[in-house]
Parts: sequence; structure tokens; C-alpha cells
Amino acid sequence: MVCLISLLFTTKFVIMKILRHIIILGILIFSFQLMAQNVSINIDGSAPDASAILDVKSTTKGFAPPRMTQYEMLNIAEPAAGLIVFNTTNKCLYYYDNTTWADLQFCDCGHVVDVEGNFYRAVKVGDQCWMAENLKTTKYSDGTSILGVYDNGATYLENYGKVYTWAAIMGGSASSNLNPSGVQGVCPVGWHVPSEDEWQELKTELNDATNDGRMLKKDDALWGGDSQAGYNDGNQSGFDALPGGYRSTSTSTFYNITVTALFWSSTSSGSSDANNCGIARNSATMGITQTTKINAVSVRCVRD
Repeated sequence: MVCLISLLFTTKFVIMKILRHIIILGILIFSFQLMAQNVSINIDGSAPDASAILDVKSTTKGFAPPRMTQYEMLNIAEPAAGLIVFNTTNKCLYYYDNTTWADLQFCDCGHVVDVEGNFYRAVKVGDQCWMAENLKTTKYSDGTSILGVYDNGATYLENYGKVYTWAAIMGGSASSNLNPSGVQGVCPVGWHVPSEDEWQELKTELNDATNDGRMLKKDDALWGGDSQAGYNDGNQSGFDALPGGYRSTSTSTFYNITVTALFWSSTSSGSSDANNCGIARNSATMGITQTTKINAVSVRCVRD
């Protein structure tokens, strides 16, 4: 009886060992097949295209690459050439070209990086590439600190960036209404402060005099609780304008936050004022207005 039990146990052990080897062999064969031919992922059983090592097909779902912040992307250890991620900070696909991270041009104008390492989204409107976020640097591109730059706390900085006096944004350059302005001023290398004429070009490109402001506004609750329907639900341009208001130098106080978006131009309108693009909460249009040069408003740079 003991011998019979021992025999049965031994037989069971041998069978399990054989099965284990069969499973391992099957996995190896399957792995070899995967390595030897292309692979298709779909729900209809179709064969992969002969030119593709991996052929993914779907009519209801998309491909989602790894999603991470700018900080996380830049801290990937030894990224492989061709590595692709979706940068949630800049809202763009990037690939590693074996030297640096580059956008895949799905963003049209790529991105902007200032001297302090701040990243900004950019958007193409007509032939112009505009920053789609307000400038927030405290230094010129040569590393010199800017005098006349302010914010209204961490929440303001996160939503609206910083505001600058006209002297600060010009960086010693003279007034210009050229197109392009030729005034780098406070902007990163390869970008410049837009002239009034460049703002007018943007307005013309939007081609809707009754809704061009609405087309520039980000659809966001930051525009305030009394926003009227039809005024702040556009943003077809992707410009993402938000109402950061302005800072008065005489009172050191911020005004019109949630009410008005103002953006400097490089064009002076007299000894004390300069022109800017203005977009109001309760209006669907944009206009060129004048602001006292010593007050501080937002900046959007345009690519050279």
C-alpha cells in the first residue's frame, strides 16, 4: 500500500513537471512568434499591416502615451532616443531626440521657455505664433533682473502670470509700431513684444469684428460670476486670454481682476501712455486701448 501511494505521488510529480515544461515551451514559442513577426491589437481579428511591427486599430478608443508634468518629463533618467510622452504642463506631445526634448509639432508653434525655465504653450493664429499664457519671468534673457514686475500672490501667479510696467517690458528699447516690432525686451530669445500693428494683424486674422474678443477668451470661471452668455465661451483661437487686470503704481493695488485682460504693445501713444490690447468681461470684442506706462499689465510675446 505504501509503495502504491509512493508510486502515485511520484507519477503526479512527474506529470506536473512535464506540464510545467510544456507551458514554458509554449511561452517560448509564443514569444518567438512575437519577435519574429508583427503584432496586431484590435477587436476584429484583422492581420497587422506588413510594414508595422505593432498595428493598433480601433474606432472607439485612442492611444494614450505616458502623461506627466514638465518636471517629471525632464527628470526621466537617461531617456531613450525616440521616447514619447504627453507633457501635461505644456499640453503637448514631446519626443526625445537623443539630445533634448522636442515637441512633435502637434502644437503648431511648439513651446516657449524663458531664462528661468518657465514653459509656456504657444498657438498659431494666421501667420503669427503667440504665447498662449501670460509671461511670468523676473529676468531678461541675459539673466538681468527686471525692475517693475509684480504679481498678486501665488494664486494670481498661477492663473495670470506676472504684470510689468511698460519700461520693464521694453528693456531700454524705443517705441516701435513695426511688424514685427523688433523689440525683444522682456521676451525670451526668438520672441518679441508685439507692436500695435501686430495686435491689429491678430484682430484682422480672427475676421469677426463683433466676436474677436470672445474668440480670444479662455472659457473659464475666472472671468467672473456676472459673465454674460456669448461673451466668454468662445476661444476658437486657443489664445486663452484671462482677466488679470492691472496694477496701479500710484496705489500699489491690483484692479479689475476677473474683469479685464490687458496686454502691452511696444507702441507708445505719448510721453505717459502706451497702447495695449484690451478684452473686457462683458464684451465680445477686443480693442486697442491706452494705459499709463507706469502701471503694470500682462505680456504675451509673439515669435520672431
